[in-house]
Amino acid sequence: MNIPWLHDWQRAYEQNPRDRAAQIATVSKDHAPEVRTIILRGLHANGAPYFMGDARTDKYRALQHHNQLELCVSWRDTGEQFRLRGHVTCEQSQETKHASIRQALWDAWGEKNRRMCLGAAPGSILTKPLSLDDLPADTPEPPGQFVLFTLIPEKVDHLTLVTKNSSGFNARVVYTLEAGVWRGVRVVA
Repeated sequence: MNIPWLHDWQRAYEQNPRDRAAQIATVSKDHAPEVRTIILRGLHANGAPYFMGDARTDKYRALQHHNQLELCVSWRDTGEQFRLRGHVTCEQSQETKHASIRQALWDAWGEKNRRMCLGAAPGSILTKPLSLDDLPADTPEPPGQFVLFTLIPEKVDHLTLVTKNSSGFNARVVYTLEAGVWRGVRVVA
């Protein structure tokens, strides 16, 4: 499949290695909008971004109810903003398509973060300050609540900002996937 936005997306991702924070917008079970910041952990070969999280969070519950989200990342180094909208896959076991990526993320996450994921659910009320001594022992394999989220884009909005010293205009292209074919249209930024 020809993916016309893929080269620009991968290039911008590679040229902004220190800036992996992105915002995602989901819809809660009661239809309320929810925005949160996640850390992009990588891109699959088809450009689909992935990130990790905990199955005991509101984010996971929202995606179980309505598995669509929009991700927005703005990169200063290249002066670009990407908004990707689509559906999300959630992988929670060693028997999934991207189990090796999930395991690698777990391994790289660090003992303190892994032990926190094994402890009380995010959002639980603390009755005393959190201590490493209160957390469960680390495990070599990620638990079921450790989720690899992958966004499968169906719409990509790419904005390129001009600098104050350049002579051009901001450029924006909106790509949509229609019947298995990506189509792009230039729009006013």
